[in-house]
Amino acid sequence: SHTLFLGTQLRESGYIYQFGPTFQAEGGRTALIARCGLDGGVNGRLIQKLGASCEVKASSQTHLKEPQRNMHDASFEYTGKDWTFGTKLAWQGACLGGASFTQRILPSLHLGGDVTMVAVNNLMVIGQVGARWSEGKDTFTVSVNRQPDPKSPVGANMHEARMQYVRRLSERLSLGTELKYSHPDKDSGLSMAYEYTFRNARVQG
Repeated sequence: SHTLFLGTQLRESGYIYQFGPTFQAEGGRTALIARCGLDGGVNGRLIQKLGASCEVKASSQTHLKEPQRNMHDASFEYTGKDWTFGTKLAWQGACLGGASFTQRILPSLHLGGDVTMVAVNNLMVIGQVGARWSEGKDTFTVSVNRQPDPKSPVGANMHEARMQYVRRLSERLSLGTELKYSHPDKDSGLSMAYEYTFRNARVQG
């Protein structure tokens, strides 16, 4: 297949031309995509389904003229009857690893969490856990996350808790509120919002 991108700022000429093969097995369980472009980029992607619940993905983006744009990643996803699990390993100038897990405890209650580790400054860890309760027109969400504090000169961690409540008043109008609190700086905030959905548009505020 052939692809032409017009109006791009990645090249002085303002366009990028790419070509490459695409393969998809019968039933769509295996897909292979490769692209080579005039800008020096060579990309490849693999998607493989294993059984009815597993999927493996891998991709590589190599730039012959700008090595800092090189990216490679591989991921695995599993979907069970009432739970899901995913993990990913990537390289983008540094090694990154992540995993996520969700489970439906009750028909209205979901629990989950994720963690991301980046091999910079020894090891940077970002993670969060949360719960979501939804019944009828009411939805309540709570989450706690941990991440490096950008204001800290010694690389300390910051923890933040968020609670959100959304009430659907009609098929088009929803109202919501959010309360957040962060530690150790003890910052807090309360906000309210609305969302109105038209047939082809959405208004939020």
